[in-house]
Amino acid sequence: MKVLITGGLGFLGINFAKLFASKGCDVIGCGRGWLTEKSQVEIGYSHWNEGDISLPLLMDLPFSPDVIIHCAGGGSVNRSLMNPEDDYRDTVKGTEAVLEYLCTLPLTTTLIYPSSAAVYGAYSNQRIPIVAPTTPVSPYGENKLVAENLCQKYHQSFGINAFIVRLFSVYGNGLRKQLLWDACEKLTQNKDEVFWGDGQETRDFIHVDDVFELIYLISKNNNKNMPKKMNCGGGDARKITEVLNLISNELGIASKVDFNGACRPGDPRYYWSDNFESLAYGWKPKKILESGIKEYVEWYKRLNKC
Repeated sequence: MKVLITGGLGFLGINFAKLFASKGCDVIGCGRGWLTEKSQVEIGYSHWNEGDISLPLLMDLPFSPDVIIHCAGGGSVNRSLMNPEDDYRDTVKGTEAVLEYLCTLPLTTTLIYPSSAAVYGAYSNQRIPIVAPTTPVSPYGENKLVAENLCQKYHQSFGINAFIVRLFSVYGNGLRKQLLWDACEKLTQNKDEVFWGDGQETRDFIHVDDVFELIYLISKNNNKNMPKKMNCGGGDARKITEVLNLISNELGIASKVDFNGACRPGDPRYYWSDNFESLAYGWKPKKILESGIKEYVEWYKRLNKC
């Protein structure tokens, strides 16, 4: 299977490249950032095209892929709030380019778009089904939703084979942003630290390896009778206080954790995934959060020589 990964040097892109390559796939990547030939091989890329995602960049690839994993786009709520125009360009314009490229390929080509639970916006403390209303509260979520709608529009108008996977809180070794990274950075400073909110907020954590397994199953079993849109989460709502305690214990640090009681802009209070459609692929998350955090903290310690 020939696989193209856009945004190939991001957290998802690198992990997906390594895992697809481990399955014997021919993987090429494109996106921002330069790679030596040695680095390409280490990640799993047989070829790398550097640049912003555009139709000319994609048309210059060395082969026509069987599957496109479109990971390129905005990757942060905070960044979208600070630079909404950049987030729109990266997410929406990049998706338009991928869809135009798909129009030049056989209709058997599969597009898998890892979107985000941010499209839902604020929701009550219960599982979020795929049919829940989409009312995003950040430019990041808004642009992800626009990109999703573009994928569906091209599917309806041109027959493009597009799948949308709404990711919840993805984590794993190599992630250098968001809660787990921030907590490790703060707690290793050995002083009292303040986090946003009150600690009772929930997130549904899913390990990147489990995300890949769903992506891989879709790429291998993408007939028209299978769900085209689905959530991907661990299926378990975990309180932020609980997660911080797990990290603190693994670090062996007894820092006092305080909360400022304020809601960070763009961050809904609750996230909890209903994975019903994903389960139709014979998928279920395997990595429990406790073991995943243990591995993550060990990676962090090695990285920072703690």
